[in-house]
Amino acid sequence: MLNIFSTKIDAFALNISDTSLKVAQLGNKAGHSSRFIYGQSEIPEGIIEQGEIKKENELADLIKKTISEVKGGKIKSKYVAVSLPEEKSFVDVLRLPNLKEGEIEQAVLFEAANYIPIPLDEVYFDFEIVKRSPLSEISGTAAGKVAPPDSSGGSMEVLIAATPKKIVDSYASMLKIAGLKPFFMEVESLSLSRALIKQGVSHRPLLIIDFGQFRTVFVIFVDQSLRFSSTIPVASKELDNLLMKQLNISLAEAEKIKQTEGLWGDSKILDIIVPVLTDLTEQIKKHLDYYHSHSPLNHVPHFVEKIVLCGGGANLKGLASFLADALKIRIELGNPWVNVFSAQHKEILPVSLEESVSYATAIGLALSVSLYD
Repeated sequence: MLNIFSTKIDAFALNISDTSLKVAQLGNKAGHSSRFIYGQSEIPEGIIEQGEIKKENELADLIKKTISEVKGGKIKSKYVAVSLPEEKSFVDVLRLPNLKEGEIEQAVLFEAANYIPIPLDEVYFDFEIVKRSPLSEISGTAAGKVAPPDSSGGSMEVLIAATPKKIVDSYASMLKIAGLKPFFMEVESLSLSRALIKQGVSHRPLLIIDFGQFRTVFVIFVDQSLRFSSTIPVASKELDNLLMKQLNISLAEAEKIKQTEGLWGDSKILDIIVPVLTDLTEQIKKHLDYYHSHSPLNHVPHFVEKIVLCGGGANLKGLASFLADALKIRIELGNPWVNVFSAQHKEILPVSLEESVSYATAIGLALSVSLYD
């Protein structure tokens, strides 16, 4: 976990996007069932734009209202784990020679300056060692840069994350207005990975696609770590706008069509939806090609073999089949509960899997601070 603010205090999770906020907290009931406290609200246009808070007071009021209306229990803590906007953050994996503990931080900071496009003194920055390898496995960084030879033997992969101070400070200021205290702040892709990928297991390369209202996030995950993330403007909202305009229907009706008919509806609906999904497919192909051409050779296999869908747009009926046919890759709907419920238990999910995927980031945040064990 890459923390900007950190201390050993119980907290709840708050996932904030341009259009919605979601609250989540995990804990225990009697026995083996999980308690899930959750709630969400739509954020009116203009309060947040591309991850930047424009109206702190209005957002703070909305957060307080949402917390007061949660389901499944009550939020009592004032400490909160908050997602930071992916489109304003930087996440990458560096490959360095194996170094002594006292040498790592300076080397990471020196190398990170080549990856982060703004000065390091203008960002909050953290890092985590995700893998150490013997010398024979040195082949290059996740971004395609070759590490220098290391005569002492071996290399190390370091996950770095950074967000501009002006963004983080704005979120902290807004939380103070809301009467809350930041427990930690984390880039969204890290929370997504924690929720959707089984922890403690080495994974073959996979791609997480968070198909949101105003943007889509791509996250490549290999072994036990995130390797690459990117954000594109293709979004579920485009489908809503096209359906409303061409069918002369309301937003609620457009959402219903996406979830009940989608790509399995009549040909008129299909004609409206497919161009946006074709654009999404082309963007996926470009990102996969980039990763495949830059991934270290020691990742065997180094080709993405599975795509995991999440986000509100993932509930578009027929989306998984469409992408599987177009990309020839196995597609599955993400399960944000994979690290919450043990395989031995037969618990009923607190909310449906379809609703859960829109809470993936919030659940990932909540996992790091929950009382669940």
